[in-house]
Order: sequence, then C-alpha cells, then structure tokens
Amino acid sequence: MLTKLKRIVNTTKTDLKRNKAITLSSTAVMTLVFLVFSSFTLFAFASIKFLHYVETREHLEVFFNTDVEEADILEIKNELETTGKTAYVEYTTQEQAAEFLKQRHSDNPLILGAINPEALPASLAIRAKKIDYVPELNSILLSKDTKGDLIYKIGYNEDTTNLIKDLLFWVRLIGAVLFTFLVIVIFLVSLITVEMSISARAEEVSIMQLVGGGKWYIRAPFILQGTFYGIAGAVISTCILFAIGLVFYFVKDQSPTLSFLSRFFSDLDWPKITAPLIALIFVGEMFVGGLVGTINSLIAVFRKLK
Repeated sequence: MLTKLKRIVNTTKTDLKRNKAITLSSTAVMTLVFLVFSSFTLFAFASIKFLHYVETREHLEVFFNTDVEEADILEIKNELETTGKTAYVEYTTQEQAAEFLKQRHSDNPLILGAINPEALPASLAIRAKKIDYVPELNSILLSKDTKGDLIYKIGYNEDTTNLIKDLLFWVRLIGAVLFTFLVIVIFLVSLITVEMSISARAEEVSIMQLVGGGKWYIRAPFILQGTFYGIAGAVISTCILFAIGLVFYFVKDQSPTLSFLSRFFSDLDWPKITAPLIALIFVGEMFVGGLVGTINSLIAVFRKLK
C-alpha cells in the first residue's frame, strides 16, 4: 500500500514538472479564482464590521430640561430597560457632561470658563438591541413627556433610522446572493480547469488504460494535481493580498484618499493582526484551496475517466 502511494505521489510530481504549461496555467487560473474569492470575503468581512458599527451606535439621545429631578430620569431609564429591547441605557449627569466638555476643550480657557454644570442638560444614550425597536422606544419617551416639561430634545431621525434599516437589509441580501453566485463560479471554473488538464493528457491516459493501468492508479495523480492547484492558488492569492495590505499600510499617509479610508475603517472593531492569526489565515486558505481542488478533481475524473 505504501509503495503504491509513493508511486502515485512520484507520478504526480513528474506530471507537474513535465507538463509545465498546464501546471502554470491551471495554477494561474486557481490563483485568480481565489484572489477574487478572498477579496470578496475581505470586503464582506469589512461590510459586516461596518454594519455592526452602525448598529451599535446610540440610536437615541435624550436631553432633559435642567430642572428635572434625577429620580425622574432614572425612572424613565428603568422603564426603558424593563422593555427588554435596549442593549444599554447610559445616564450622563450634568456634572459628567461638564467634565466631558472640560476635557474636550482643555486647551481653550474661554470655553472652560463658560462651562457651568447647572446649565447643561442631563441625558440618556440609548442603544436598541435591534434597530426595529427604535421607533417603539421613541414612542415610550414621548408618552412620558405629555406635558413637555421633562425632555428638552430627543436625538432621533425617523428617516435616517428607516434608511439604515433598508441599508442593512439590502446589503445582507445582496451579499448573500453575490457570495452564493461567486461560490458557484469558483466551483465551475476550477472544475473546468481540472477537466482541461485531463483532456490535454487524453492520449496518455488511453495508453495507460490499454497497458492495464488500474482505475485508481490513473485517477489518483489527477486528484492530487487538483489538490495542488487549489493549495497553490490559495497560497499565492493570499500572498498577493498581504502584499497589497503592506503597500497600503506604508503609503496610506501619502495619499489623501488612502488616509481618509484608513481613518474611516480604523474605528471598526478589527481583530488584532498577530503572527498566529496570519498563520491561521494561511492554513485556512490552504485547507479551502485543497478541499476545492480535491472535490473538483474527484468530480472531473469520474466524469472524464470511466
């Protein structure tokens, strides 16, 4: 068994070296396929982070009149929390608001001298568990202030909320459709690549069948070649993306556009780039590439080699 396995591996190596044009073209196609797939995956990941960032911002900001008692504000806060539809409700006192302004304008003595805690409104920052809950929470706030003597201002824009809801829905729907389409395209392109490799060696395969070569002895090298194409394409595409990332990192400050993009996306909750994470990405890409190449090779050999 071990002897047969070594013979199959040696045959695969020989075929890859001997048919350099096929090897290079197949690897190039798989590299392009995985480059597109990896780029889309990265874009989808960034989109998810951006959507999460939008969803986790405060959806409502409530500013109270300066003469409202703290007990009344805390009562409203408690009622909002008991609905079970808020992720958090953060209370900011007048003193805390004044301290925030002092820190923000610490280099401006004129503004510092004008800050008076008693003139600043206490506030509640509210984030809903789902953006669909925002109108209901806004209605609760309005119902608590029927006389208009509690709330000074509610930071809520219904049109903006509805726009974000629609944006979240369409981005997720379009992303799912594009991802499904891309997976199908990757499968078909890589399958055609392996089948072209088999077809290019049709005469050689026929001779092997005539001299009594076993089915699996003939099929196994093609399966291993498909696995190789998948792994090589995945690794090369990952290296290209990392190289682009490094170039972006070093030149981002030299371009206003790249600098803007860097500042914009830096607010998102990105995972920390570490050596183990980079190794995990490479291993994951190699696994996916090898799996895709192996599956497509199996399908191709059973279609082409009866």
